[in-house]
Amino acid sequence: MIEFRSVSRCFEGKNEPFLALDNVSFNIDSGEFVCLLGHSGCGKTTLLHILAGFITPSAGEALIDGERVEKPAPDRSIVFQEYALFPWMSAIQNVSFGLRSLGIGKTERTDRAIEALKMVRLEECARRYPHELSGGQRQRVAVARSLVTHPAVLLMDEPFAAVDALTRGELQGDLLRLWKDIGVTILFVTHSIDEAIFLAQRAMVMRRGAIAGSRTIAAPYPRLRGSREFALEYRAIEEALYGNQYGGAI
Repeated sequence: MIEFRSVSRCFEGKNEPFLALDNVSFNIDSGEFVCLLGHSGCGKTTLLHILAGFITPSAGEALIDGERVEKPAPDRSIVFQEYALFPWMSAIQNVSFGLRSLGIGKTERTDRAIEALKMVRLEECARRYPHELSGGQRQRVAVARSLVTHPAVLLMDEPFAAVDALTRGELQGDLLRLWKDIGVTILFVTHSIDEAIFLAQRAMVMRRGAIAGSRTIAAPYPRLRGSREFALEYRAIEEALYGNQYGGAI
């Protein structure tokens, strides 16, 4: 469903150009859950923004269902680390806001927003404003907003990094439930090996703008942190992430 074909991206720097992505190629199947894992500055978010249509590659191309990505479109939604909610709008207004540009009438916008809030278990907070919600609830609203357009692809840029550990675990569980229920294709950016193993079918490790390795997570869902299978997956991904320090293979 998703193809990256020899994608490179160079940005202008103060003294010289900076190569953020270097000839990246890989595919993602329809309905697959893939995590991009790596240190800050390795190119994860740049790759995500190219697929979202926010920026264009300097070379190569990204495709969805064989169509080249050139600009944002309703078939792709993105969830950021920051909630990016309008503080003067209620939860339901935030969720339904993006439907206006699609020419959808008020009644249908409301119905779809309520449906999306139910999907993230937040329908009782529909009339509350962001300042009346916890951090986890705000991120649930952000996820509902991304789902209300019924996207084929959900892009997530470290969406749970700003919440506490307990809330993060709840949100991870909710995301797996949603993914299984609606079958959306997910590309999820994270710094956390633990999060990648818990969530993804496949982990793509990035280093210095390139793919350093790819690993299919064999452990069945639900995955138990602390299990032998989880520890083995952690070790294998850690080796790819840190390179020669641990052996470098995945």
